[in-house]
Amino acid sequence: MRLLFATIIFLQLAVLGFAATSHKDETFLESTTYIIRSGGHTGTAFSLIHKGYKFLVTNHHVCGDVDSYEVTRNSMHPTLYSRVARIKSDKELDLCIVTQPDTAENFLTLGTSASIYSYVKSMGYPEGSGPFLTEGAIATYDPRKHLAPGRDLSVAILFMRVHPGMSGSALVNANHEVVAVIHARDTVNTRLGYAIDVSTLRTFLEAQP
Repeated sequence: MRLLFATIIFLQLAVLGFAATSHKDETFLESTTYIIRSGGHTGTAFSLIHKGYKFLVTNHHVCGDVDSYEVTRNSMHPTLYSRVARIKSDKELDLCIVTQPDTAENFLTLGTSASIYSYVKSMGYPEGSGPFLTEGAIATYDPRKHLAPGRDLSVAILFMRVHPGMSGSALVNANHEVVAVIHARDTVNTRLGYAIDVSTLRTFLEAQP
């Protein structure tokens, strides 16, 4: 019933125009979104400024066990990749931050946890192509305590299609504030996705390395 209600709410938002994203909005979001490659892994990262520090955020499973990566915003020109390095990562929380490329100009900021049924969107590089904008809604939240015992790991369940390669994408609200980090898609219901809530991201960023 919750997912059905989330679907209805999302459709109502779309009809009312709240889900409409202007070209200017897409351009800004695209300017903060990168393909990140590490060994055999490819995913998405986004530029973030937090307490005066600037870096790229992605998932730990995208970073893997290596310490340097290639990033670019142009999937059509792989020669434009920049080399960046790991700052810190956390396997249990599935979060990783790396240094920003010299070409980074625009940065997202952290928001607060989005309310259930609220409209959200994400820019990513599914299958290493794009970037593409995906829109959806928050269905509910799951504490996922079994994945990180004793840790603050809150996962948003999304009414949104999450494709391979979108891991590490920023999930943002209408004000382009980060409310979560795309984590995975549901293996049974492909209309559902999962994202690590901003409260968990904030804890990770502010913890001592």
